[in-house]
Amino acid sequence: IFSVGYAMLGRPLPYADADRLVMLRPMNPSHGMFFPTVAPANLLDWQAQAKSFEAIAGYRRRTVDLTGGDRSERLRGLSITPEFFKVLGVPLTGETFGPNDPQRRRFEIIIGRRLWQRRFASDRKLLGKIVDINLINLSRVGPTPSLVTGIASADAHFPPLTADFSLTPGVVTGIGDSVDFWVPELINPEMRDNGDLDVIARLRPGIPIEQAQAEMDTVSRNLAAAHPETNTGLSVRVVPLRDEVLGGSRRALLLLFACTGFVLLVACGNVANLLLARATARHKEVAIRAALGAARWRILRQFLAESACIALPAGAIGAGLAIASLVLLRPLIPAD
Repeated sequence: IFSVGYAMLGRPLPYADADRLVMLRPMNPSHGMFFPTVAPANLLDWQAQAKSFEAIAGYRRRTVDLTGGDRSERLRGLSITPEFFKVLGVPLTGETFGPNDPQRRRFEIIIGRRLWQRRFASDRKLLGKIVDINLINLSRVGPTPSLVTGIASADAHFPPLTADFSLTPGVVTGIGDSVDFWVPELINPEMRDNGDLDVIARLRPGIPIEQAQAEMDTVSRNLAAAHPETNTGLSVRVVPLRDEVLGGSRRALLLLFACTGFVLLVACGNVANLLLARATARHKEVAIRAALGAARWRILRQFLAESACIALPAGAIGAGLAIASLVLLRPLIPAD
């Protein structure tokens, strides 16, 4: 239980300066409505007006087929705005996508490290080459020649600890999986009433989340005044990425932590009572040793050595049971 709790509550998320990563979630408190995604035009306004963030990026999940080569392969990836890699700090060989331009006709792709190793045999000459992906573009549906502009130099597990339901019935992927690819998300600056983007941002150093929240409240009021038909009553929650990952499970994990801690204290109390009872039963033996000249420290060392002979094997057995329990527990963790 400690291993599970520490992984969720204590271990840093696998991103650079992860404590500065936040999700931006729109909401309408007057109607009790919470929206998971953001309209593209609102995202552009947030990027232009919010100064508490180093970068703000939008993304959405994509599942496509890699059709080139000797076989077709289902891939899990993201459609992203150009700021995405600046937000997450994922190292790249090559370069990220250029500025958002709906008029562009060149289709680009960034390849994930594991896909690069598995499918392309870590070929460094892949940069600048064309691969066929079945992306939906502006004019047709089908295999789309896409230029490889970059290759991730490290695995990128994002979104973290979320389930991505692929198009294959009954197949769920995503927990701990790395992203296979990224393609550019072309933002429609006129689309304000239909949200389909998740938004992640990186706070500037030294900016507390309360300050960022206050600024986003101001930005929301400005947008409501400028676009009352779509933004009236709309505000934004600035949510730390760890809280977004944990959701409502933080309280349950803390309660489980406390319960197992009390169980451990009870077990330690029981062992201490047994050792005290055993020491009391050996009162005459200790008295004889003292009468023969054994110093108090020497007697104490003897008891400590005897306790260590009990504690070390017991600890080893307990650690082995814990490792075995984790192996059995992992498949039971829910996808969400």
